Amino acid sequence: MVTVGACLMLLAGQAAPAMADTSTAGAQAASLTLPGGPVTTPVSAASNSGEQQTQTSGAAPGLGLLGEQTLISAGALVQRAVAYPDGTSVACAGLVGNGGTITVGKDGSCDVSGGGIEINLRGLATVKADAIIASCRAVAGAAPVARASLANASVLLLGLPLRDLSLSAGPNTVVDIPGVATLLLDARSAPSGAGSIRSTALRISLRGTAVAADVGIAGCGRNAVITPVPALAAHTLPVVGAALAAALWLGRHRLRTLVRATPR
Repeated sequence: MVTVGACLMLLAGQAAPAMADTSTAGAQAASLTLPGGPVTTPVSAASNSGEQQTQTSGAAPGLGLLGEQTLISAGALVQRAVAYPDGTSVACAGLVGNGGTITVGKDGSCDVSGGGIEINLRGLATVKADAIIASCRAVAGAAPVARASLANASVLLLGLPLRDLSLSAGPNTVVDIPGVATLLLDARSAPSGAGSIRSTALRISLRGTAVAADVGIAGCGRNAVITPVPALAAHTLPVVGAALAAALWLGRHRLRTLVRATPR
């Protein structure tokens, strides 16, 4: 009976194994809508149940993956997503210069190498930059963050400077190129509701056509806080307590009986 009491005590005090917080992230370098249909780079997705090692998914697809399109004429596609077991996830995606690379920091930073990208807008305007990158970071139990970086980016109309895109601007900033295209910088959304975030560094819509492009798409979250569940529900504790008390009393009574029956 003492053994039974000890087991009940153990059950009453023990919780189910605690799970680390879950995390998820996704990165996509580019998604184009062309007359022949959509052309995209596959999403690099990473997720972690909290019981795994750090999960990383990344790719550096060549421009050839986008087919015979003439919109993006120079640069390299990069995308990388990382999911950590502590409920943190980060992602970076977009365009860098030919031969360039991307490095993702746990703080959500994206370090790129290489420079020199070019986006042709109907032969009338051009977007030139060193890099166009979206990044995000989510932490379980906290608000996610995202940002877009258009390094040394500018719009040229008929070869003449029109607009500097590298200046700091808030999310969902619209830039109009008269008669040519509409640009949306750092397009934001929450695809999985509160706790999730997605940033598209540059969204292009060509006027008078169905041609559009999203360059640099990074999504993070929702990352969940997993609360350990007690092995015994709270409403069962009085019953457990009574059973424990009875087991201890019976065990003590049995021990006294044995002591009295033992020859001296």
